[in-house]
Amino acid sequence: VYGYLELSEGPAFGDEIVNSVAQKFVGAGMAAVVIAALMGWVVSRRISQPVLALSEVTGRMAEGELSVRADTRRRDEIGMLSRSFNRMAQRIEKTVVTLRQFVADAAHELNTPITALQTNLELADCETNPQERRHYIHQAQSQLERLESLTRSLLDLARLEATDSQHFVQVDLSEVLHGIHE
Repeated sequence: VYGYLELSEGPAFGDEIVNSVAQKFVGAGMAAVVIAALMGWVVSRRISQPVLALSEVTGRMAEGELSVRADTRRRDEIGMLSRSFNRMAQRIEKTVVTLRQFVADAAHELNTPITALQTNLELADCETNPQERRHYIHQAQSQLERLESLTRSLLDLARLEATDSQHFVQVDLSEVLHGIHE
């Protein structure tokens, strides 16, 4: 006999290898699922957190907090949206502040001739001298004219604001002046 060849003990040794590989494959698969879920959660938070923050800011603005602004540090689409929102919010805040100031000024301008009108009518009612009475009535009429002028101006302003600028037509001013001169 020059040598001999010994064969393995059979399928038991092969089952052990297959079972070991299967256990490691299942373990690696579970680890991959956990890592994928964790990464998915991180990515979804990174995407949804700025959207939720912007949504919270817009909700506060909708409730009347006009000075609220969005975070604009991001350099992606969410950051662009935040910057656009902030420009819009700034314009809205400026418009509302201007409107409030206009309403306050208009109320004051309307109240002044009303008070003078009321005073002149009360003085005219108490006055026994006909000439003085006519004087107070004349002053009341001038305050009434001032009040009418103010309300006409407010109505004209409202009409101008409501007019779409696309309805304006370009006019050659030299032709108009020439026509007036003729």
